[in-house]
Amino acid sequence: MSSEVLLDDEDTLLSPRGIRWPHLGFTALLAVLFLTFLDNTVLSAALETIFLDLHATIPDLQWIVGAYALSFAALMLTAGSLGDTIGRRKIMLMGIALFSAGSLVCALASTATMLVIGRIIMGIGAAGSEPSTLSMIRHIYPDAKKRARAMGSWVAVSGLALAMGPVIGATLVGLWGWRSIFYFNLAFGVAIFVMVSASLPETRRKDRARLDFPGIVLGASALGMATYATITGESQGYGSHTVVTLYVVSIVVFLAFLAAEALNKQPMLDLTFFRNRDFSTTTYIAFASNFSIFSIFFFVALYLEVIAQAHPFDLALDFVPLLGGMMLASVSTGKWISSVGPRLPMTLGSALAAVGIGITNLFISPTAGVNTIGWSMCLTGVGIGMLLVPVTTSALSSVPKSHSGVAASVINTSRQLGALFGVSILGSIVNGQINQPSVGYVNALTNGLTYALNVSLALMIASFIASLTNKNQKFVL
Repeated sequence: MSSEVLLDDEDTLLSPRGIRWPHLGFTALLAVLFLTFLDNTVLSAALETIFLDLHATIPDLQWIVGAYALSFAALMLTAGSLGDTIGRRKIMLMGIALFSAGSLVCALASTATMLVIGRIIMGIGAAGSEPSTLSMIRHIYPDAKKRARAMGSWVAVSGLALAMGPVIGATLVGLWGWRSIFYFNLAFGVAIFVMVSASLPETRRKDRARLDFPGIVLGASALGMATYATITGESQGYGSHTVVTLYVVSIVVFLAFLAAEALNKQPMLDLTFFRNRDFSTTTYIAFASNFSIFSIFFFVALYLEVIAQAHPFDLALDFVPLLGGMMLASVSTGKWISSVGPRLPMTLGSALAAVGIGITNLFISPTAGVNTIGWSMCLTGVGIGMLLVPVTTSALSSVPKSHSGVAASVINTSRQLGALFGVSILGSIVNGQINQPSVGYVNALTNGLTYALNVSLALMIASFIASLTNKNQKFVL
């Protein structure tokens, strides 16, 4: 299946062969998505054994986790643009190959530094392979109803991968040690490479625009420095000279990126996309939703584990309503959105998530468990799952199909940065309070949880207002 499908700016499929086995191709995309999202959380159960086996330091562990997020977030926009120009299938296969190679480096690592290098390679591979999992759905399912259902499955699988990370990681570590996580990645990656090669045709822009090298370099540099500063600030403090300098330089480079894109006749990122209210709104909501859900993953779990002294099994049970609600809502919304459009589910989802976060903040206590906060966590999960489907469908439908890779990369970069900022910045606030003897460890965690939930609540209220006031889309009841 190496046929090439060219798509013009009017979304015309120029190849008469099209895509022979769309469901098999879609399964391959979901497999790529699962693998790349899984590695955001899969190492959480292996850090202690890595610490002991490689004689690592705490900063080493931070970078073993953060290096993947750094390269993933910094290069996703570039990879999406390369896919649109060179070929989405080609860039995806190169990404899977790099991800697998990085996994092998990690599996064979004898030092923490080598493990960090391997994680960087894995992140580069994930950045190359992940954007097309979203953009190619539009080509596999040109019918709007089928595409909306596919988007629901895409969101559900992304949530499932994040949730299954600690479970799969803990199982593999318990059976064969921490290196087995990376051998698992390698085997899974090789299988997916074969699957993608066999089931997906090539798609790219018809005009084959020249690569925007200034945009690629400036965009990746700005995102990379901002991400590096965010990860470093968690340990050094966000007022440190290094972190402040990195943020300032990243802003300057980002402004240079905007100027370069505005002057380029064939830019990597067409800035006029953001004049479209649908695209700009969904970009923000993608950031806000992941900021909120990762803040809950981190701070509620930490609070229940330390303050409520929840047993690991009980802790997992506490999060089942959140994850179950998120996955069920995303699948059902995919069917619903085809008849009502994206605005109603996006607005209602933002409202439900805000209400769920607010109620969780009111009812959580040292004696809290699934009986007291399970229903509010479920409400939050339903809201997040409900809004993520219209976010992805609206973003992709608001730009020409030939730029779907960049559009998917913008949305996914926003989601990745939201998760990174939510955990890193709020985590640094908790660490700062813990270091103050007058506050105490318990109060610092309690204050950190309250702060995280309040910020998440504010972001979801802003998402509700943004989607409610978007006059570009009509409510369909």
